Amino acid sequence: MKIRDVMTKKVDMISADSTIKNAADIMKRDDVGDLPVQQGGKLAGMLTDRDIVLRAIAAGKDPNNTKVGEVMTRSVITCMADQDISAAIDMMEKNKIRRIVVLDSSQKAVGILSISDIAAHAGIKTGGEVLREVASPVHSR
Repeated sequence: MKIRDVMTKKVDMISADSTIKNAADIMKRDDVGDLPVQQGGKLAGMLTDRDIVLRAIAAGKDPNNTKVGEVMTRSVITCMADQDISAAIDMMEKNKIRRIVVLDSSQKAVGILSISDIAAHAGIKTGGEVLREVASPVHSR
């Protein structure tokens, strides 16, 4: 099964120059917890609701003046739409991530693949197995 057959195709990108207030409004409107960030027409990072809370709000930054680029996660794991879904599952498990940005052959973001997408299309057992691997601690406490 190819990633393009399973991914969520609607991708709301946000500019690195947008405010985190604007990003939070988009997240609320679209009921999502993350937004791919673009800068200069290219994928520059990923902004999560967790980034907003920990890197902005908890740090006392003003959401109306703080730019997305200041608090986003800069390293973004991506996959290609024409790859087999098993490649994305391997990346999710290895990197302990719950969603991955999907690119086309021109490196444009065309979707997001989440554990929910995998569970809905590839089977509950597979989705549960991925979640177990992603959620397992990197090291014991």
